[in-house]
Amino acid sequence: MEKFARIRLNMGEMTLEIEGSEDFVKEEWNYIKEQILSHLKGVFGAKAYIKKDKLVEFYNKKRPRGHLKTVTVFGYYLKHFEDKEEFNEDDLMQCYNRLGLTPPKVLSQSIRDVRSRHKYFDKGSKRGFYKISPLGERFVEEQMPK
Repeated sequence: MEKFARIRLNMGEMTLEIEGSEDFVKEEWNYIKEQILSHLKGVFGAKAYIKKDKLVEFYNKKRPRGHLKTVTVFGYYLKHFEDKEEFNEDDLMQCYNRLGLTPPKVLSQSIRDVRSRHKYFDKGSKRGFYKISPLGERFVEEQMPK
């Protein structure tokens, strides 16, 4: 006996609904998803567009105040959402740019402060690379808005 499935996607004034056998719904959804991503890639670059949404959502959820908290949130985001165990200053700068935020005048100083004063970053395996420390992860998870 085949399972029945349904997908409903609301996009403002437009609703897309697919229903039928589970195999049919999966096949149709994959086709539509590929069409949407192909269009976005042509217009924005789909990968960057999707990641930006996650970054915007996470940043707005955590609402960091000040560059030290912001840099720490970005380090957490890079590890947990972009699978970057280690990151560098350029990765953090890209986060600022993707959100349209003004970075600190000397980003490297903010990174050093996060690392030495707060112990939220550890040194990475290569020069100029960092990773968020367990203390930094706890800070983002427990002391910033959920």
